[in-house]
Amino acid sequence: MENTQESHEANANYEFPTEKTYEFMKSILKLPKGKSSSGVLPNRKLFLQNSFAISIVDGKEIIIHRKSNKPLVVCEKANEIIEKFHQESHSGVNPTYLKMKENYHHIPQRVVCECIAKCEVCSRRKTGKLPPTGKPIVVNGIMERVQIDLINLSHSADREFKYILQVFYYILLIL
Repeated sequence: MENTQESHEANANYEFPTEKTYEFMKSILKLPKGKSSSGVLPNRKLFLQNSFAISIVDGKEIIIHRKSNKPLVVCEKANEIIEKFHQESHSGVNPTYLKMKENYHHIPQRVVCECIAKCEVCSRRKTGKLPPTGKPIVVNGIMERVQIDLINLSHSADREFKYILQVFYYILLIL
């Protein structure tokens, strides 16, 4: 699997912030509550400050979602992160998506699905769809094909009747 410019552009459609937007969000989050910023609508700034916070992990400043306390993923690193989780077991879309959902904020399942669709190991392991097995019953005349079922009623017999014999025959109807 490769990280290509196409995949970054596709991920951008799913509202992942780009690296540039991520840095801009960090600068807004660093502003004190009352201070205004040029180029940012006050309601947008308020939304960002109420929804996200800056946290320091391994000496790096990252943006986390306040309610879930999970980091926000940057578009340029989304495929790399998804691949990392997927490479652990190649277990498919749902398990990988659930791992991502546990660890990161707002990872759309369709992005995980698109990333895993490019996995060479999984594509080699998948089997193609096979045609349905079985054949139609072809009957050319009366009583050519017969099915017989014998049903045992000994546990709840009706007087002297202990069995039911059921006979089906297949006929060809030409209309």
